[in-house]
Amino acid sequence: MKKILLLLSVFVSFNAVAQKHWFVLNPDSASLVADASKISAGFVADVKSVDAKVEINQTTILNTSPYLIYWDDSLHTVNIPMWSQVIPPQQEFFAKLTGSQENGKKVFGLFFNGFYLVHELGHAIEWSERAKGNKMTNSIYESEEFANELAILYWRKKGYSKELKECYDNAKIMLTKLENPVPKGEDMLSFFSKNYEELTQDPYKYGFFQFDQFVRLYDASTKNTFEQFLKSKLK
Repeated sequence: MKKILLLLSVFVSFNAVAQKHWFVLNPDSASLVADASKISAGFVADVKSVDAKVEINQTTILNTSPYLIYWDDSLHTVNIPMWSQVIPPQQEFFAKLTGSQENGKKVFGLFFNGFYLVHELGHAIEWSERAKGNKMTNSIYESEEFANELAILYWRKKGYSKELKECYDNAKIMLTKLENPVPKGEDMLSFFSKNYEELTQDPYKYGFFQFDQFVRLYDASTKNTFEQFLKSKLK
């Protein structure tokens, strides 16, 4: 019994530390990866509590690239970025949209050392299900919607409502400085899916879609739960 209580104490303590240092810019690569890996493991366990048949083989690694954070189908890795390694044009992107370098760092922490970790794990679920013949979405745009809504509902379930609201408020501010790249009269879903590769090369265009989805899904998802949403997507 003492051993079980000790292990539980260690687990709770780690979660408290992880929560304290998540959704913020983390300058220490070791703790960034450790926290992300722990959160990822917890997410996998929570998914399996909804449906034990779901298989998510993944490793969370530090790999800063122009994509910032992404799921790699071939390597089964969630690649997370570190601010100090982000290329200057992308650091300038955050500063320009938020009004200052400091605000840019804060928003980077909220989204890329925070929210998008579970978003990418959502893509890992979809990849795994697709390999079994379960097509969860019908387009790249819908795939991004799935990952965003899943992440919003999961973080809310885990007690991160305050951090989600900060993401929401900042996304709305950034959207005022981002132009909608969809030509007038063209469908947003088909435009995004058709031009996906090109859009990912331009943070201003791709950023519009991601932050627009986040704001819209944040507003629309208040009556749903993580469990209900995930069950509705699994077969």
